[in-house]
Amino acid sequence: MNYNNSLAFLSSETIPFEEKKLNLLSGFQSFLYSKRVGKLTDWFKSAEFNWKWHLSHHDSKFNQITTHNKTVKKIQEECIHFYGIEKANSAIAQISRRDIDPMAYNTGLVSFRKWDRDSVLLAIVVNKVFMCINKNRDRVKDIVRLSTVKETRGELLSIELIPGIKFRDLKASGTILDKLDKYYEDEDFIYEFDRNIGSNEDNKRFNAFQKHKRIVRKVRVRENELEELHKRTIGVKNSYCSNVALMYRNYVDECQRDYIENSYIQYGDDVTTQKPLADVIMTPERRVAELYSCVKNMELVAEQKRYVCLFLTATCPASFHSNPKFGKNTWDGSTPREASNYLSKKLDELSKARNRYEFNDFGLWTKELHKDQCPHLHALLFVSPCKVDDLIFHINRIFRHSEKSTTIETISAEQAEGRGKKKASASTYVMKYLIKAIQDPDSESLKVKAGCMIWGIRRYGFFGVERAISVWRKFNRFVKMADWQINLELKSPIFKTLVSFRKDLKFLDFCKLVKAKLEWVKELEVVERLHEYQDVITRKTGLRIIGTDIELRTKADCVIAYKAKP
Repeated sequence: MNYNNSLAFLSSETIPFEEKKLNLLSGFQSFLYSKRVGKLTDWFKSAEFNWKWHLSHHDSKFNQITTHNKTVKKIQEECIHFYGIEKANSAIAQISRRDIDPMAYNTGLVSFRKWDRDSVLLAIVVNKVFMCINKNRDRVKDIVRLSTVKETRGELLSIELIPGIKFRDLKASGTILDKLDKYYEDEDFIYEFDRNIGSNEDNKRFNAFQKHKRIVRKVRVRENELEELHKRTIGVKNSYCSNVALMYRNYVDECQRDYIENSYIQYGDDVTTQKPLADVIMTPERRVAELYSCVKNMELVAEQKRYVCLFLTATCPASFHSNPKFGKNTWDGSTPREASNYLSKKLDELSKARNRYEFNDFGLWTKELHKDQCPHLHALLFVSPCKVDDLIFHINRIFRHSEKSTTIETISAEQAEGRGKKKASASTYVMKYLIKAIQDPDSESLKVKAGCMIWGIRRYGFFGVERAISVWRKFNRFVKMADWQINLELKSPIFKTLVSFRKDLKFLDFCKLVKAKLEWVKELEVVERLHEYQDVITRKTGLRIIGTDIELRTKADCVIAYKAKP
């Protein structure tokens, strides 16, 4: 790219970053109306570049927001304008360099890295919009005011910065101004990154630019998956996900491994407390072991109570399947995320029915992908024999939408013995799907993980334990403690009983006691944002015995530091 022709280059000076930021804010509005924009138009004409068609062509890529608010409309128009100008800059720079192939910047780029060019455009648009808004104090006040109302805040967050990337995709709290401020980058740094895109390596020099790339890559990979679904290539040529999604998943896993291996955790200011992050993080192997121990305890309690095990398989309607193996294709364009939401709503309906009719059942569910990327549900439910028929009735009422959409297999202890199986065999029904989705390193499992990651599909959850798995994990630190250490740290017999349940892997007894006796200690923190805007953030800092002042602090005073490679 010829950076001397860019708006950013023309409006920048050789000054420190923070000073440059303030100076650009003060001079940006006058720059927009200066003759330099006219000169840029002349450059387009001299290069025989139809810039008007170019800008209108890129305007059509935006999804126009539906609103009656003038401020929202104005910001969306500015995003479209700045994006079009920068795209035109890129095109004219390629035309002016006759000795270089116009597509040379894509040479050597692999799969998802070809979208890093959009990361540059996103960063530039963020800078321009941020400067333009801050120049107008009345508009700043309007944004702060609109951010306090749920409906208008949603409209602000739905504004597209570049095609497909909205304000809500920027991971930051506060108003859209706080989001823009967090993603603001020095423009010299942006163009330096742009010059290094062609090498397929993520230079440590550009770690600060990772947040832009993560957003763009994830959205673009998702768009690519939807395009492949429309072409019906997923499920025939590629099972579970496209090759691009699989490569992106492998890249994310590689980055996570690098971060874990080169990071340490430190408690307070004491350097002697440093320990590798890998020693405390929840790895896939630990997660599978934790889930297996929980399911085995459920099964043991079910045997003691002579409960019946129900194994449920539920699928989505045909309209969610983009490339079905059997039958006529009736796909309506729904995404795998929408199919997952459909199953989640059905799970919520089942939970309400279970609570209303007091089935007192418990179990585990997991979501798995079909080869065409549409998810389906497997669930393991333990229920009293006298309530089996009622539970099956409500399952069919909620999940069944066609003759073969729902299957329920009943497995009692006697039936398991009659088949020559062990009584504990019921847990293997659902655990094989969990292990496949979480831990297995084979190519098929990696594709399932990639598909779930791209669409944000939650893969498993529990029935009848009131989300006590988070509290269960808080007691992991007591497992290897001696009794005298536990007595020294915990004074309440309730906490000591919970530690005993945790050590003995009595998951259901643990969850029952937590539900009856404990509550979260929540602290409200008021955080000051830009332009006198305040965010109220709720933090869970510990556990309290209901009706007392006895607390157990669960939020550790620690920091995580990354050791950069030499």
